[in-house]
Amino acid sequence: MERLGFQKIKTINYYNHRDDICSKIYYSEILDTIVILDFNITEIDNSGVFSYREYTNLQNQFMKKHKFFI
Repeated sequence: MERLGFQKIKTINYYNHRDDICSKIYYSEILDTIVILDFNITEIDNSGVFSYREYTNLQNQFMKKHKFFI
């Protein structure tokens, strides 16, 4: 992503014991575009740690703040 002009601005880990289940958020100031890459998100278990509502709220915040969201 960095070679395309996007800088990583945040990593969200959904479990303390699993670093491989996460979302990495990249931003391009020139394009005013946010890209969220999810890793192993389908492996989330039903332990109640992951909040889909919180996840979609975060996406909505990015969509309102920036011109493009991918």
